[in-house]
Amino acid sequence: MITVQIDLLARSRAHQAKNTDFYLLPNINQIQQVFSPGQWVTVTYPDGSPFKDDPTCQGPFRVIARHNDSYTLFDTVKNTNSKNPVHISRLQLYNNSDYHELTPEAIARINADVFVISAILGHTPDITSRRTLQFYVSYAGYDDSYNGYISCNDAANLTMMDEYINRHPELRRIMSHHHK
Repeated sequence: MITVQIDLLARSRAHQAKNTDFYLLPNINQIQQVFSPGQWVTVTYPDGSPFKDDPTCQGPFRVIARHNDSYTLFDTVKNTNSKNPVHISRLQLYNNSDYHELTPEAIARINADVFVISAILGHTPDITSRRTLQFYVSYAGYDDSYNGYISCNDAANLTMMDEYINRHPELRRIMSHHHK
């Protein structure tokens, strides 16, 4: 199981590096001098990306307020405003195109290595034990090659679990011990 998870993380980082920089990097045809509240921006790292395979920018973040040449940003992953204003020299307008039809919030979660489960696709045949029960899931922003199994504990509090249990009533007994 750990080997599968390590492989999933490695493949997801490669996918991220390959595909998201285009959407995070500035559009050189759009020179932005002032950002308005509500706009989506990306933020460059002060000293470059911390890891070789990471995108060169963080985000996207939503602009909350302007303070002369700096901005307060809202981080949708952490659900908080930035503690310190970010200087305009580190901001670029987010290239808000149809990237796999994902919202800027979903792109921010992907770039923060927060894997969002988009669907429960199935479960292991052995439903007699919570230790052996696993759920086969897909991840938002990733194709089917990234699908994988997660434990019963990890799946128990998914918002989509109620609907899945309704479609698979045989799981009610075992999930009633875990679910919410």
